Amino acid sequence: MKRGCAKVSSCKPAKFLALTMEERPLFQVVWGIILASAGLGVILRIPYVFPLSSGFTFKHLSFYILGGILFGGGLKKLYTVFFTRRIS
Repeated sequence: MKRGCAKVSSCKPAKFLALTMEERPLFQVVWGIILASAGLGVILRIPYVFPLSSGFTFKHLSFYILGGILFGGGLKKLYTVFFTRRIS
């Protein structure tokens, strides 16, 4: 297997790069919604999976941080798609 392309014209672009400019925002919106909903799901699921009977431990904190990062990343991606100006 070759690690590179001998000619640039013979290289096949990744599927995401092959998408047209009209299809990219749709992909980005779907990915942002998936990220935000996964983060929200993690945050809402923590009290059921790890009850606070043993107190607030490191695993609670780490999962809340993970959920916050996922949720924030999804919101940032949606904000970027909808509220930044595209140069055409």
